[in-house]
Amino acid sequence: MSGTISGPTGASSASESISTSGTRSRLSARAKSDLASTAGLLAALLAIVATIAPWWVLSTSDPGGTSTVSFYAGTSVTVYTTGGGGATTYSAIGVPTVGDLYTAILAGLVVLAVLAGAVAVHGFAAARGRWGSPRLRWMGRAGLLSAVLLALLLALAAPLAQSPLYQHDNPKDACSSATPPPACGSFWGSSDQGAIANVWGAGFGWWADAVATGLLAAMLFFEVAVAAPPVPAPSAVAPTVESAPSSKEERSPKPGGPLSIVDLRRLAELKRLSDTGQVPPSSFQEAKQRLLDAAPPADLAGPNPRTPLPSEELSLLKRLHDSGALTDEEYEILERRALLWI
Repeated sequence: MSGTISGPTGASSASESISTSGTRSRLSARAKSDLASTAGLLAALLAIVATIAPWWVLSTSDPGGTSTVSFYAGTSVTVYTTGGGGATTYSAIGVPTVGDLYTAILAGLVVLAVLAGAVAVHGFAAARGRWGSPRLRWMGRAGLLSAVLLALLLALAAPLAQSPLYQHDNPKDACSSATPPPACGSFWGSSDQGAIANVWGAGFGWWADAVATGLLAAMLFFEVAVAAPPVPAPSAVAPTVESAPSSKEERSPKPGGPLSIVDLRRLAELKRLSDTGQVPPSSFQEAKQRLLDAAPPADLAGPNPRTPLPSEELSLLKRLHDSGALTDEEYEILERRALLWI
């Protein structure tokens, strides 16, 4: 076949080229995928932190001391002054609708933590050749997109909805008074009324969700634009050490035909691309199955062995077997095809 390198020297050169290229690409792709998955794992941890950290904080200072009011995801509000304080509920301070908002935010954070953790685990597994079926890859992308949208929704919900809901509840007509509390007017701000200074804004829980949103968005961009290039066409999968077959018969060996170095190199390249996540594992499995299907029945002996012995084919075949790409049975079947003219 045109472009095929034969002989021990050619086999060694092809082996080293494929091995070096495969290792370099595998390390690079795995490192990038692990980096993206680590971002997803951090986002999951931040979502968990956001369930127990305050989302909105009001701090008031006056000559008598300071006081702090904190709104948490869920039903808890804390009020601390110089003389003490403790936890209460949104209903107890007269803002049940605001409490409903933060109860929904808590539920969203739990879902977000599960989604972000799941897509991170899937990313780590896919980088190592597991859970790489097209269906699971699609589910991973869908889960990641859902996590990004949910994190963004939570980050926008508190600033946009808290003040209108507080005004709606209007505890003890406070929002209708001449000096309404800061929660009636805005999510962020400050005021200085004589000796009384107020500062209010997002707490650590909100910032944790905002950072998680950025991490998940970066992970989504990486997965879509960087880590998953388009699946190469079959003609582009052949290694650069040989010319691509020009005829349909070379691309699809006839049943019973001898196994060629072209077929094995293409199979080795598909295995490398599958391990690095550049093509679905099913592409490698389908190509391997086509080679196995073309093998002769076990009870049919070939008339003559190939001469000279196909050393290059046997060497590459053994490498595929040693790497775990072929089982013992599959190795024996393809070795038979490589050795015999049928």
